[in-house]
Amino acid sequence: RRVGIMRRGEIALEYYAEGLGPADKLHIASCTKSVLSILVGIALDRGIFPSLDAPVATYLPEIKQLDPASPVQRITLQHMMTMTGGWQSLDSELPPFDPFDALKRPMAFEPGSMFQYDNSTSHLVGIALARAAGVPLRSFAMHQLFDPLGIADFEWGADRYSHVFGSHRLNLRLPDMLSLGQLYIRK
Repeated sequence: RRVGIMRRGEIALEYYAEGLGPADKLHIASCTKSVLSILVGIALDRGIFPSLDAPVATYLPEIKQLDPASPVQRITLQHMMTMTGGWQSLDSELPPFDPFDALKRPMAFEPGSMFQYDNSTSHLVGIALARAAGVPLRSFAMHQLFDPLGIADFEWGADRYSHVFGSHRLNLRLPDMLSLGQLYIRK
């Protein structure tokens, strides 16, 4: 329904299906995880996260309330970012109503040993980043990524606790998606 091509840093082609235009936002679904990964990279660069090897329990103390012998205690940001936390997958692809219930899932694998697609993990990374940065994830994204790229018009859905979803529900305009693509290309 929408196609954009950039050449040498400039938009060379934009195509919109009938009734759509550059001002219309697109639900980017799981591409939201790529935006989250940029934000985690910024947090690493700024020292907000000291390392991907940091234990997630540092930022999600709810883990410390779980069984101290459980492998969940050893999960790092690296495990979360690579979806190798080891939790048993949920019946639904969406995070649970209370995102911290995802921490209580049974462990199916040793952390770091097996990839398993997991929206809940991405959502929890977003929460961990917001806590580490001391601001809501939406604000962090605005100030650290979107504002510098000139992205002002976006929507980002949140859970019932006002945590924006790190896994999905981000809506951006096509030119803004192209700007993010250029960011990756330019490293």
